[in-house]
Amino acid sequence: MYFKHPFILLALIFLAIPIIVHLFKLQSFTKIEFTNVKLLKNITLKNRKSSQLKKILVLISRMLIFLFLILAFSQPYLSQNKTNQSSQLIFYLDNSYSMQVKQTNISLFDAAIQDLLKFETTIPQITLLSNNAIFKNLSLEQFRYQVSNLKLSAIPFDYNNALLKISNTLGSEKVKSTVFMISDFQKSTQDSSKATLRANINYNLVQLQPKTLDNVSIDSVFISEQNATTLTLTVIVKQNGNTAKRPAVSLFNSNLLIAKSAVSEFQNQTAQVNFTIKNPERFIGTLSLEDPTLNFDNSLYFVIDKSSKINVLSIGIQSEILAKLYRDANFNFSQNQLQNLDYTKLNSQQLIILNELELIPPILKNALVSFLKNGGTVVIIPDLNKSLSSYSDLFNALNLQSALKIVGEKQFITTINYNHPLFDNVFDKQVQNFDYPSVDAYISLKSSKSNSLIKFSNGDDFISQLKPLNGNLYFVAAPFSPVTNTFSKAPLIVPVFYNIAVQSLANNWLYYLINKQNYIKIEADLKADEVLSLKNADNSFIPLQNIKSNAVIIETQDLPEKPGFYEVDKANTKIGNLAFNLNRQESQLYFYTKSALTNKNETISYFTAVPEALQSFKNGTSVFELWKICLAFALLFYFAELLLLKYFNK
Repeated sequence: MYFKHPFILLALIFLAIPIIVHLFKLQSFTKIEFTNVKLLKNITLKNRKSSQLKKILVLISRMLIFLFLILAFSQPYLSQNKTNQSSQLIFYLDNSYSMQVKQTNISLFDAAIQDLLKFETTIPQITLLSNNAIFKNLSLEQFRYQVSNLKLSAIPFDYNNALLKISNTLGSEKVKSTVFMISDFQKSTQDSSKATLRANINYNLVQLQPKTLDNVSIDSVFISEQNATTLTLTVIVKQNGNTAKRPAVSLFNSNLLIAKSAVSEFQNQTAQVNFTIKNPERFIGTLSLEDPTLNFDNSLYFVIDKSSKINVLSIGIQSEILAKLYRDANFNFSQNQLQNLDYTKLNSQQLIILNELELIPPILKNALVSFLKNGGTVVIIPDLNKSLSSYSDLFNALNLQSALKIVGEKQFITTINYNHPLFDNVFDKQVQNFDYPSVDAYISLKSSKSNSLIKFSNGDDFISQLKPLNGNLYFVAAPFSPVTNTFSKAPLIVPVFYNIAVQSLANNWLYYLINKQNYIKIEADLKADEVLSLKNADNSFIPLQNIKSNAVIIETQDLPEKPGFYEVDKANTKIGNLAFNLNRQESQLYFYTKSALTNKNETISYFTAVPEALQSFKNGTSVFELWKICLAFALLFYFAELLLLKYFNK
């Protein structure tokens, strides 16, 4: 026999109370002699013995009433599964935004919470996991409380990561455990067949089924054209499923409706909507549409701040390619040969390009070190015909352990790092097969501190990023000669060099993503003990920040938690605005199949509803509860006491 609340058994000590009361109520009889009362004396003795028996029976009845009431409140039960008491019970509830999709009249997430609040178990300790939280060793009441307080999180669900989180929660324990993983099991970039399962865990996968997969969402927005007076905003709208809906997209500036345009036609489940507006001093923009499937992707927030043009300086040979790349009205582009360089203007640049310099003199090297220390951006396009010692000296001055080597063989450019921030909102999908550019020779850079953007087919980097001091340094492996380097003619060169320049300027993005590492450069001059904070009407927080010369680089990832607009605050003075949005990955309603999840593994049970899974678990534990029987016995002895008091001796 087991007890759900064994601590209540301490109340058994109060069984001594009826005994103590009984002893105090014993009356002492005084013996008085009378003559000729033999018959009366015998009757008195007989009644006295009967009264004592009645009191003992009443005492026993009262003690049994208390005993069974205490047992009833401790909730005893019998279990055929002897491992039931020592086993771990873990619930993993996916709280990503894809769970916002409707099941019937409520979302999958809310339906799962309602079902879990009805869960009953005799297991004393429960663990609750979600995408962003861990609650261990909960009682049933605590479990229900934490479930009812769970909120949707910007952290996406990943099947393999969820299994790893469960395994880490259990640690090295070998005890038999039961896991309920409740999710829509949205597809991730990882392969579910490579999931790592533990032999001592019984996995119960509950894949909730949405009512519909038809969804229309606002994916992104960017400035596609801009001149001296106007700019064009291009909104990317994406479709999931086969819906025929053509919603209208509304554009607001600080809650004031500016324009409204309907989606005309989807091609490959993607459509564009364009808005042309006057160049604003500041535009606090919201894009919205109406779609009932998911709510979070119906709105997208962005901020346009009128900022100064981006200063780009090319040092070295004259380049028509660079001139064309930076002829946009957003740039102040200039080219100088090394002998005509004005070093006093370097610190006023946002981007410096070393274009096929034969030599980097010490004065330029020291100026570049200072420029990078203040948060500047440098691009190196090397000269293949000269010694590499100048580049090595610069890398050593920047404390970048690297090895440079000229490789004189043709290589194709085949691999793009789509996860690099430089390619955000550049590609609609990952392209595996495209017209590969090539180079006839290049300089191989090997460094433990480099981050690859684009690679050759042999694995060497074509464009790599390093972060010396406080700045950014991009190394291009080959010069832009159209004879030896066809990358200069490829479309990919445009977003790469455009975004390198744009990211070199403060407040360069229209919006940032929540739960993604963002480095945001704010032009501000902070005094001692001053910090920047981000705030809106609901909350305020101080992000990580690194102070540079006349600028502050703030870092965000876990905060903020909710999308919307946030003011940049300096000493209670607003100095700018930022917009944050949720990742649109959750809008892609593609899910793993049953076969992909279970992979014919006997330790995995598959369900499509939470009640079905919980009932299966309840049947498997074979628990027989005894508290009702105890309560029935308590009532039985209560009525027995009443009968003794009323009818005994009559």
